[in-house]
Amino acid sequence: MKLILIITFLVIFTIISAQEFEIDKISELAFAQSMSGSNSIHIINDNLLYLTLNGLEIYEIHLDGSISDISSLVISDPLNMVVNDQYCFIISGYYANNSIIPGYFIIIYKVDISDLNNPTIVDQLEYTELYDSGSILSFGDNMIMKWLDSEGFHYDFYTLPELGYVGQVISDNHHQVVNDSLLLRQDGLTFYIEQYNPPDEFEVIGIIDVSAYSDGNYPFDHFKVINDTILTAVNLRNITFWDISDATHLQYISRYTLPEG
Repeated sequence: MKLILIITFLVIFTIISAQEFEIDKISELAFAQSMSGSNSIHIINDNLLYLTLNGLEIYEIHLDGSISDISSLVISDPLNMVVNDQYCFIISGYYANNSIIPGYFIIIYKVDISDLNNPTIVDQLEYTELYDSGSILSFGDNMIMKWLDSEGFHYDFYTLPELGYVGQVISDNHHQVVNDSLLLRQDGLTFYIEQYNPPDEFEVIGIIDVSAYSDGNYPFDHFKVINDTILTAVNLRNITFWDISDATHLQYISRYTLPEG
């Protein structure tokens, strides 16, 4: 429960930092029923892009904090999105239940949002053999399509906005995107800072033991970068802050420890 509250705080903090508006106005969204997380919301200038179970919804944010709907684009079962210039990339087809729907597979849609009144699908990638997992992540000038099967974690890299295939890394480990050029892998209470070497390699460029900063030796399972230089790492007891200006050597800044109980 504590971890959920911490993650919720970080998501809200990120949204408010992007642009000031009354967060309670989210309740006024006309069609929204559910969202998947922080990657379901993007603020561009005075507009809110919001991904729900129904697809993409676009709203205008007014000076008084109110919002009004502009347009929507129906996309079946979207999971999350990445925004790059005039395009929005949406992964769709994730199915949360155990049953399999024939012909139901993962699709990544490229949506032109240059005209917010008329978002239009202009291209798509299809993962016809994949129907039950997947997420997309922004990584500098690339997009990562991450998915899992019996071989391990797959990280497919595509250029943005062209969707040109760059390469794939298959790993036994989960790799967390830190910023536009770095990834983080955790083994116990050791952080491995990595960079991507196309087409098929993650290279370790920094290692740090973080056991001294974890009360109860809980692993860190949520990460967020602030202003490109500060990494927050969160576990059940701690919110820690790290300077990542030098990616080869993370510098500990401070931490907040939640009370026990």
